[in-house]
Amino acid sequence: MHRLDHTAKDVSPVSVSQAGLIRLSGPARAIALDVLRVNSLQTGAYVSHFRGRGMEFDESRPYQPGDDPRSIDWRVTARSTTAYTKLFREERERPVLVVTDLRANMHFATRGCFKSVNASRTAALIAWAAHHRGDRLGGIIFGDTTHRELKPRLGRRAALRYVHQLVEHPDWTNRGVQKRGQTPFPR
Repeated sequence: MHRLDHTAKDVSPVSVSQAGLIRLSGPARAIALDVLRVNSLQTGAYVSHFRGRGMEFDESRPYQPGDDPRSIDWRVTARSTTAYTKLFREERERPVLVVTDLRANMHFATRGCFKSVNASRTAALIAWAAHHRGDRLGGIIFGDTTHRELKPRLGRRAALRYVHQLVEHPDWTNRGVQKRGQTPFPR
């Protein structure tokens, strides 16, 4: 079992690296992103509360005018005197949106690690967990100078795109903006 609170010895407490965030893919498998209700309109691996033509059988009910004749439940109809139709629950996928704050107030340390570094690692863990779950991943990464909006996409490339945008965000290089005689932190 992976521990989510451990980090490699070469990880910096003041910056993030793409390789370091990609290494979090393994421990992210232990994160469950379960929900009870899904309201998305795309198809995928989640059972929604919408009834329709899907893969998972929900119930049989008496046939009503206007029902699709292809969905007649012939076994139940044969055992009764009236026609019955099958109802299914549609499978849905959900978008996972991750918001990461990289503003100047996140670039300070308590317990030896910058808050922005912890936020980036947490965002990467959630991104990888969404990828392993088969969800579409998107989000917003914002700082003092700019923000990046990433539309939800499916697959490993979406997680890699989010991780790349985390590492390459301009506020990592602009964070030591000569306040009170401070110098920029090394990348």
